[in-house]
Amino acid sequence: MRDNSNRVSSLSQAETEGRPFELLLCDYRLASGGSGLDAGLRLRWRNGVRLPLLMVTGETAPERLQRVRESGVPVLFKPVDADRLLHAMDSALKGA
Repeated sequence: MRDNSNRVSSLSQAETEGRPFELLLCDYRLASGGSGLDAGLRLRWRNGVRLPLLMVTGETAPERLQRVRESGVPVLFKPVDADRLLHAMDSALKGA
């Protein structure tokens, strides 16, 4: 999703349709040039419920990686195989 209004709109639409998001999976670098970490942290609280957030990145800049570590958000580094991704998603959903 290119901008914050689209992200919020997608979350709201899914909730309205009775299909609320259960997890936010964000790439660190967004097509808009923004940070998936920033977007995910803004979007993770919905209707008083904290959505699990999982980052995926190929990012190598030390200062950006430090910021992800400091956020406490779990991160997977590309390339990510399907088994690892599914395991990380399951752990995030269970709050591990």
